[in-house]
Parts: sequence; structure tokens; C-alpha cells
Amino acid sequence: MGTVMNTFRTKKWNLFLLAAAAIVLAAPLSYASAQEAAAEASSMPSFAANGNDNQSVKVTAQGNDIIVKFYGNDVYRGYGEFKASGEHLYACDKKGDGKTVTTWLFWNGEWRGSVSDHTGVKDGCGHKNLSIKEGTSVWLSVCLEGFGCSYPVWGKA
Repeated sequence: MGTVMNTFRTKKWNLFLLAAAAIVLAAPLSYASAQEAAAEASSMPSFAANGNDNQSVKVTAQGNDIIVKFYGNDVYRGYGEFKASGEHLYACDKKGDGKTVTTWLFWNGEWRGSVSDHTGVKDGCGHKNLSIKEGTSVWLSVCLEGFGCSYPVWGKA
């Protein structure tokens, strides 16, 4: 058990370092300094698969829009989406299994927006209209009940 937990922690730490490096490399585009970018990255919570290796995500970026499709046990379960134009956040459950899909959005140092959907394909997607200053860096993560959360994906409002 200790080896599994150490491996999990190592994977988490490596992913955090990779994310922090990506943010620092992008810093000249949106931050006054690399220190400011690193400080924002370190304030983000860790995301974990709850020890479940049966999850995967597929990320699509079109302009500043982000779509993260969530798969559990090799089955497409749903997706989360951020549309930069108008700052719209969506959570869409695509499998009528009673599991909730929740989309989270992080900006200005904290998780500020979330929306959920658990209805399968009926009743459409969960939606939230946000107000975010244009050009603000955002991170989107999608969670599936019982499977965990995706790691945050960067975009801009």
C-alpha cells in the first residue's frame, strides 16, 4: 500500500511540476512576472483520480474555448466546456448512470465557478453564465462522480 501511495504522490507531484512549468513558460503572455504565475499555480488544489486508473480525458481547444471529454472504464461519460465568448460554463452528462459530471473553473487565484449535470442525455446540460474580464487566464477541470477529476486545462476568457 505504501508503494502505491508513494507512486501516486510522485505522479501527482510530477504533474504539478509540469503544470507549473507550462504556466511559467506562458507567463510573459499574461503575468507581470514568473513569480506571479508560479504563485497562482501553487494556489490551485491538487486533483486526483482517487486511485482509479480507469479514467481518461480528451482535451480540445478552439481559440480560447476549452472542451474536456471524460471517459470512465473506456465509456464516454460526459464533458465540461468553457466558451470564452460570453464566459459560459457547461457540464454535460452523456451517460444515464446516475453519476454527476461537474465542471470547475479557476481564475484570479481561486475556484470561482462550477456547474453540474446528472440527468444523462435528457434535459440538456448544466449551464452557468459567468462574468470574467477578457484576457483573464482560466483553468477548467471536469469531475465525474466515483472516478475523480481531470487535471486543470488552461485557457483565456
